[in-house]
Amino acid sequence: MISRFWIWGVVVSCGLGLVNQADAHPFHSSHAEMEWNDQSACFEVSVRVASVDLEKVLRKRTDRLFRMEEPAAVETIFDYVRENFEVTSGEKKLEFQPVGIENEVRHTWIFFELKPAAGRHHLRVENKILIEMHDQVNSVTISQPGKKQTFNFTAETDQKRLLWDAEAKQYRWETEASESE
Repeated sequence: MISRFWIWGVVVSCGLGLVNQADAHPFHSSHAEMEWNDQSACFEVSVRVASVDLEKVLRKRTDRLFRMEEPAAVETIFDYVRENFEVTSGEKKLEFQPVGIENEVRHTWIFFELKPAAGRHHLRVENKILIEMHDQVNSVTISQPGKKQTFNFTAETDQKRLLWDAEAKQYRWETEASESE
């Protein structure tokens, strides 16, 4: 006769296995979009990440359990993004202004603004979001009128350079800029 404890143990073990499978997903990625806003004279940025991956990285960094819907998580999320999604001009980081966070079932959207100085600048875009956790591919799409380009960032290539002209409100990636100058 099989004991109830043994059956209960099998049921609990199978349930835990299903929970782990539900949290796992085979492809790890984030997507960011940067678009210039004339009125605010800044880049508006939105980043979409898998909520479960963001929760894991925050738990690893802070040694506490995070749920995206917690109000206390907002500041920690923005600190993490500020540290791992950087745009710099020379050695100076562009001013980071948090806007908001939206939590969906599977994804978390993080919104912020980056303010460059006036004039023409070489900018370095660096996206290391969640790269410390696993094989991660982060894409960044930069939009300007009539032009939209997407670039991928990985652990091996976590930064790209572009030439930003604030007066013309246009950018060129470093390879395009060096060819035409």
